Amino acid sequence: MVAAGALTLAAPAAASTVVGAEHGNVVIPASWGHKAPVIDVTMTNDGFALPDSVHAGFITFRVGSPDATYHALQGVAVTPGHTIDEVVADFQMGLSDSRAENAEGHRNLLRDAVLIGGVVTSDFAPMSFTIPLEAGTYYFFDQNEIGEPGSAPPRMHTLSVHGNMKWEGMPEFSAAIGMGGHDGMAMFEAPSSLDADGTVLVYNNADQIHEAVWRPVVPGTTQSYIDDYYRAINQNLPRLPSPYAGPTRGLQAMSPGRFAVLQMDIPAGEYALVCAVPDVVTGIAHTRNSGMYKVMTLT
Repeated sequence: MVAAGALTLAAPAAASTVVGAEHGNVVIPASWGHKAPVIDVTMTNDGFALPDSVHAGFITFRVGSPDATYHALQGVAVTPGHTIDEVVADFQMGLSDSRAENAEGHRNLLRDAVLIGGVVTSDFAPMSFTIPLEAGTYYFFDQNEIGEPGSAPPRMHTLSVHGNMKWEGMPEFSAAIGMGGHDGMAMFEAPSSLDADGTVLVYNNADQIHEAVWRPVVPGTTQSYIDDYYRAINQNLPRLPSPYAGPTRGLQAMSPGRFAVLQMDIPAGEYALVCAVPDVVTGIAHTRNSGMYKVMTLT
């Protein structure tokens, strides 16, 4: 059921749910509650392992790390006519010191690849994301190994998906987060509180790539304070103290039209849900450029 781009949760129906969007549709299958195959992924500085192949359908990746350092599993499919080397170069442009190159890297990714999500890890607990994978070849890497343009490519894992698509296996979820926007501004459509160990549907109904990661904030931080914080930065005013109190964790970047069901396991507390992907026009992170952040409580 759709209203102004927001998903209304209901009992599973016979047909798929279409999440309407200003820039397109995200089709959510209605056969929830079945169990999907689980791939366990442990990320360390020495790398990680994946199987060589799986059958097409919903696949759950349970991703964790014993390291306190940053790791981020990212999955992509390469658009026909392009190469994984081009995709890596696009990601590297996103880390350039040039805003113009940051924006170009995002635009190129929209052309060269479909980003299917992943997990930004923490040593608190693994988190799982479940996504539909149709037959084809998918690539996974640790985004922590992506450097600036011209640097060495990350270690790459190839996953072959074969067979006819099975549309059973989508987990049940108790909340939904939309990554969309209007009037040229990116935004989250999300509740003000979530279960810290809950299961949430995250969908991208925008025309840009977005991520949904939680960053702890200083207790008492409000939405208006973060507004003021970024306003001061954007207008070259004296900077306010940072509202942030730790690193991010959550769901890696997804292309327009993609969705994932995220099984969270995050310490309870006060957070901002943020997207730091560079904008396709300005090259500035969506948090700062478009106000794509939402203060919420995880209970």
